[in-house]
Amino acid sequence: MKLVTKVCATALLIFIAYTMYTTTREDEALCQDPIDLYNVKFLRDIKRVRTKLAECGFESIEFTTSDNIQLTGLFLDRKKQSNITPQGTLIFCAGFHPGLKEGMTTFYEMLKEQPYNFLFFGHRGHGQSKGESYLSLSGLQNYGRNEYKDVLAAIQFADSYNHENNLSTDIIIFGLCSGGYHTIRALEYLYEEKSPQFHEIKKIVIDSGWESLQSIGFSTITGELEYRFKSYGSSLLKYPLSIILNTIYYVLFYGWHKQLPSL
Repeated sequence: MKLVTKVCATALLIFIAYTMYTTTREDEALCQDPIDLYNVKFLRDIKRVRTKLAECGFESIEFTTSDNIQLTGLFLDRKKQSNITPQGTLIFCAGFHPGLKEGMTTFYEMLKEQPYNFLFFGHRGHGQSKGESYLSLSGLQNYGRNEYKDVLAAIQFADSYNHENNLSTDIIIFGLCSGGYHTIRALEYLYEEKSPQFHEIKKIVIDSGWESLQSIGFSTITGELEYRFKSYGSSLLKYPLSIILNTIYYVLFYGWHKQLPSL
């Protein structure tokens, strides 16, 4: 048993170290963009990102979920910033990893000329938001169970702000990867509860979303190994690592993820 534990731990360390190495390699070309919010290296410096956004008129905000988790966000009111009457609010829901709100702010650079308020927020356990770390054992096992409540809290914040300030209550939500899954679950909840907020969601945009967490666990591990070892090194370790990591996923996480609803 001790030998199995050591083998599994070694495989995990190799995978994590190699992923970090190859991520650095593949991002080199993406770190040369002169526009800060398109520059991957800049986006990873969250303090500098927040400073830049503050200069653009963003405010740091906090709001609380229905299960009492305090989340943090970055919010821009276009009327305060440039006296433009906003036509609605854009809410951005990040994915699993790294899942930081600051990493989503490229969309502000892309859409800053559009007459909308912007809300970037961090899911529970990510960045400055409270809650158990998403990378802890329990955090990984329970991931996807309650994050839809984070999206609901973001919608509630935007809805309350818009009503208090007599602004358009229209909301558009962008969900990236798991952020798309959480978004759809949040909308499903609003629909089932017959909440008036459901009708304020005018559009959703899902990028790289998935139907259920259990359906992507094994394929994600296999795909990551295939890509990274094919692109950056020998494939000698790919097959034993695949067997070990997929076994770890099945033993520690699959049963938990299977309990989550499919879309």
